[in-house]
Amino acid sequence: MANKGTIMGNVTGSSASYYQLWIDWETLSQSISANTSVVKASLRFRCKSSVSWGSYSDSAAATLTINGVVKSVNSITYNCQYNTSVHTLAENTLTISHNANGSKTINISATFTANAGSGMTGGSVSGTAVLDTIPRASTISAQGFDIGQTETINIQRNSSSFTDTITYQFLSLSGTIATNTNASYVNWDTSALKESFIRQIPNASSANCLLTVSTYSGSTLIGTNSINVKLTVPSDTDTSPSMTGIIKTEKIL
Repeated sequence: MANKGTIMGNVTGSSASYYQLWIDWETLSQSISANTSVVKASLRFRCKSSVSWGSYSDSAAATLTINGVVKSVNSITYNCQYNTSVHTLAENTLTISHNANGSKTINISATFTANAGSGMTGGSVSGTAVLDTIPRASTISAQGFDIGQTETINIQRNSSSFTDTITYQFLSLSGTIATNTNASYVNWDTSALKESFIRQIPNASSANCLLTVSTYSGSTLIGTNSINVKLTVPSDTDTSPSMTGIIKTEKIL
């Protein structure tokens, strides 16, 4: 992906080989909160080398299409005689909405017709532009820790206008750690969950816990990201079977 690019085209006419035609495009800006990019595209041509025969003053008409939006330009004048400078036939700037995940590829094309005074009757260009993906959903990071402790979950946020909800899934147990937070971190106190978590792994000393951050713009879900964090049974934990609830019976002869 790139912030700018060039799409080469084809020229028609008896002197087509003396000319180059292309579209330059670039991303001028991006909005994370709006999920949009401002894109400018320009249809351009030039002579490959200075030529001296004939009159190279000419006029043309062009259409430039960006993401389905067409701009037409008429009565374009240019002069290529003894001149290899770049001529802009048409250009346009648009605000482009990205996909929900922040990605976006757009089609850009153009055509033009000339009066053939320069031995060039016209040309066309067509291609795609892959815009930089706009960061959307937050990401999180955390270290493994002993069950019952408090662990800091760091939140890497991409927009101050978004909020995050963080949840956990530990085998069959699930719950919410934080709701609609705009903080850069949350502290997860697992002391109240210690016994229930340890009962999930009676024959193991550790297991992975899935942490998920869901990012919202208002009530609209922007996206989710998840990580696995290793939770370990504390070394001083007594995991021997409890005698509670055992009833002793004897057979009476």
